[in-house]
Amino acid sequence: MKRTKYIIMTLVISILILSLMGCKKKDTDIEEQNINNEDNAEIESNVETGKEHMIAELEKLAELINNKLTDEAVEFVDRKIKDFTSIEGDEMVLKLQEMLEKNIAKDNLFKDYEGELMEIAGDKLFFPKEKVGDIKDEKLREAIENAYKNRYKLINMEGQFYPIVDYEQFKAYDNYVSSEVKDYIDIRATMSNEPMAMDGALTITYDQLGNRILKVEEYLKKYFQGKRYEEVLGFYEDWLWLYLNGAPNTPIADADTSTIYKDVFESYKKVANTADSTTAFVVNKYLNRIEGNKGIIDISILEDNGELVNEALSLLEASK
Repeated sequence: MKRTKYIIMTLVISILILSLMGCKKKDTDIEEQNINNEDNAEIESNVETGKEHMIAELEKLAELINNKLTDEAVEFVDRKIKDFTSIEGDEMVLKLQEMLEKNIAKDNLFKDYEGELMEIAGDKLFFPKEKVGDIKDEKLREAIENAYKNRYKLINMEGQFYPIVDYEQFKAYDNYVSSEVKDYIDIRATMSNEPMAMDGALTITYDQLGNRILKVEEYLKKYFQGKRYEEVLGFYEDWLWLYLNGAPNTPIADADTSTIYKDVFESYKKVANTADSTTAFVVNKYLNRIEGNKGIIDISILEDNGELVNEALSLLEASK
């Protein structure tokens, strides 16, 4: 009897201990869950605050751009871009680029001072930054200093200096943007550093032009859904047309004999041998026509070049 009572008492005590342990575990679980919920809420709050901050900053940049406050917009991007991801970095840089392009005056900003500028650097393609200090007119000097500070530079065209966007300066943003925007800026920097044609003549070789076209084709194939796809496609169309036809003052054939120049012919052969290239395909067709005409460039050769350019565009679109 005593043994039975002892067993019953032991069972009761064990049940009580287990119940207490269960309650303690439940209390601990609830406490941990409350802590986790608080942590998650804090994280979500921080994320939301970050989003609001990002939106506010981008809206501030848009306001500066809409009001054409170039100085402030450039300074803002330079100071803030490192705080954002490449997604926001892309948006900031492309918005800044659009503003700078739109803000270039249709008329020459410095036409009233051309005498002094040409006297200082009339033999240069670009007005040297180190020569800005030599400008005597204070108003002109300040204007050009401001232009260089705000991502512009001056190019000499037809005896006058004109402002253009200096895309080489945009490479300062390379670490804060996507590979797509970085590659786009690289294409534009090549264009602003060394224009391919001026005054109706090529300023680069046909080999260089062919290489630029191939580089742009690679961009189009890689970023077929990109933010600047249509713009770069326009470059490709214009450059391929120039490559096949030549420029007014840089023809592809001798004016007297109509025979294709050797350097042009060799350039076409190099491009035609490029693997997996739409440009190579259409240039090879063009080359075959030229060879079939014994190297003579006449109307029968040139008249179908528009079709070749359109074929290249169609092939690029089909490969998207």
